[in-house]
Amino acid sequence: MLSERWLTAPRWVKCASMAAVNGAAIILLVCFVMQPQQAKLQKSLFKNQQESRKITLLRHSLVSLVSSTRETGQHIAAAPLEHFSAVDLAHHCAGKLEKWQPESKPAMLEMLLPWEKLPSLFARLSGYRAVALQSFIVEPKGELLKLTMALDFIDEP
Repeated sequence: MLSERWLTAPRWVKCASMAAVNGAAIILLVCFVMQPQQAKLQKSLFKNQQESRKITLLRHSLVSLVSSTRETGQHIAAAPLEHFSAVDLAHHCAGKLEKWQPESKPAMLEMLLPWEKLPSLFARLSGYRAVALQSFIVEPKGELLKLTMALDFIDEP
C-alpha cells in the first residue's frame, strides 16, 4: 500500500524521499559508527603521546645515569679505595643497609637503594682492591631495589 503509493508518486517525490532516506542513513552512520571510532582514535593518540613522553624521560634518565657512572668510574680509577665499609658503600649510593654478615663465607650484604644508583654502586665496589663480588641478586621492592650480594675478601700480602 505504501509502496504502491510511492511507485505512483511523481518523480520529485521519489527523489526527495530517496535523498531523505540517504541523508538519514549518513547521519546514523556518522553518529553511531564514525564518532565512536574517532573517540577511540583520540584516546589512542593521547595514550601514545603519554607513552612517548615516558620513553623520552627514561632515555634522558639513562643518558644522565650513564654519564654519572662514567664520572664515578673515572674518579674511582684515579684513586683506588683501601678499606671496605658496608655502611660507607650504602651511604655513598643513597641506600639503606638491611643486613651485613661479614663473618659468613662468602660475606652477605643486603641493601635497598634507588635504581639510578645501582651502576655507581658496582663502579664503587670495583674500586676496592680486597673485595671480589661472587654473585648478586636484584629484586624490586616498591620504588627501590633490593640488592643482595655475596662478597669475598681477598687477603693481600
